[in-house]
Amino acid sequence: MKAKFSLVTLLLLALLVAACSSGEVEPTANDDGATSDENNALTEIDVTEDAIIDDVPEVDSSGPASLPVAEQAGEEGDDAAQPNAPNSEGEAVSPVTVNLSDITPDAEGDGENVVQPAPGVPDLGVKMANTAMQELAKRLNIDISEIDVTLIEEREWSDGSLGCPQEGYMYTQALVPGYYILLTTGDTEYAFHTDSGNLAILCVDGAPAP
Repeated sequence: MKAKFSLVTLLLLALLVAACSSGEVEPTANDDGATSDENNALTEIDVTEDAIIDDVPEVDSSGPASLPVAEQAGEEGDDAAQPNAPNSEGEAVSPVTVNLSDITPDAEGDGENVVQPAPGVPDLGVKMANTAMQELAKRLNIDISEIDVTLIEEREWSDGSLGCPQEGYMYTQALVPGYYILLTTGDTEYAFHTDSGNLAILCVDGAPAP
């Protein structure tokens, strides 16, 4: 009786073990011998690699590589914004505004017109022109700056009258070197006959002006 009971118990245990074994699913292998779990893992790796490749930006190899806009702006700003250029000692030097009137010397003289010698006119002719201008300024009671020199012409007068004799006067009969000087103020011309010293005669209609 005990032997029969033990046999039945062993059969039940064998059936129970067989039932448990039939519930587990054996992994299937594909043609390459890899199981379905290995295939799933490889698929996940492939998807991840594709995603990484998609995130990489494409590079245009058709033209020269260009810097990002921010870097270009930074480089241009560095070149443009240089208010202070270094000197030879490496110190920054700022631009300085200079007033030319501060470094230009004032014109010498007392404000009177000074006649400059024209080409071919000796300095003596300029001196006599200034003498004639001073004489005319006194006569007209005007400033010498209102008088212009139109002509300085070297002459050799036939006698001491300087080509402008006054009636009733006697003159030396000798050649006198001098100048014929034409002055202008406004629209009026004034002719002066001079010697080579300091005499300037305002000549009107061939005679000295009163």
